[in-house]
Amino acid sequence: MTVRVRILAGAGPDTGLGHVTRCHALAEALRTQGADVTLETADPEWVEGAIGLETEPFGTRPVDLIVLDRYGTSAQERADLKAQCRKLAVIDDHFAPPSEADIVINHNLYGDPDRYDVFPGIQVLAGTDYTLLRPGFDALRNRAAPAEGRILVALGGGAYAAKGIAIANMLRSTFQTGVDLVLNAAMAKDASGVNAGVRIVSGSEALDAMAGATIYVGGLGVAMIEARALGLFLIGIPTAANQDFAVDWAKANGFPVLTGIPESDAEFRALADAVRTGLSRGRDLPAKPDGTGAATTASALLHEVS
Repeated sequence: MTVRVRILAGAGPDTGLGHVTRCHALAEALRTQGADVTLETADPEWVEGAIGLETEPFGTRPVDLIVLDRYGTSAQERADLKAQCRKLAVIDDHFAPPSEADIVINHNLYGDPDRYDVFPGIQVLAGTDYTLLRPGFDALRNRAAPAEGRILVALGGGAYAAKGIAIANMLRSTFQTGVDLVLNAAMAKDASGVNAGVRIVSGSEALDAMAGATIYVGGLGVAMIEARALGLFLIGIPTAANQDFAVDWAKANGFPVLTGIPESDAEFRALADAVRTGLSRGRDLPAKPDGTGAATTASALLHEVS
């Protein structure tokens, strides 16, 4: 019997695209393993315009499994979802799964399953074995390291993304090396004030640019995880209060983290110093995660509802 799955992802100008990106990876892995999957968002038109991904509006179809990846849902909303499925899985970044969850997925670099011991009765899928990376990372990891250091700037698909232009311009003028700036498709069309030598990339181009880069400068969400999977030196810029765990992980593993979006001369100098460190170190492979986490997570989820 075909397992029916609905995946509900947060996405929007304020939320960004990290949730829907990782959920798309999970959806594809589940489909590959024979599940009937719908990926749902609040604003499918915005998502398609931003990254060309087709999603469906939030629905109420009864299914075997619902995967919830949205912040700020109420207890009533989760109760309603629970009534629509046999099991409810929640993607959690903060070691605080809701009581309605049957399964918790923490795919982050800091995802420690032992921290969920205080939540008895929940099936835990946590750590880099379950990291949800987009299809094709195995091929990207096999590419040769770039001959020259390149820098990738990515501040997500939300409100901070446009601030990356100033960062990319500064890095290009300081180091005279190639700089790629990730913007979603809609922002890329309207981008202005970008210096020569800064290339704007989006969609699949962004993954190609990441595979050819040496240093990642940006938010500490899904893009940072992807960069680490490709062995890039990380320079974190917190773009949301909920990235505290990622900040701690980056610092503990020797990667610099800025206090916020650089705006003053002193802050830009601190970023330049961090880039110099990264250029001297280069890429570091093999690195975890290895790109198999979406398939591993899909298998575990299907086992839970089989």
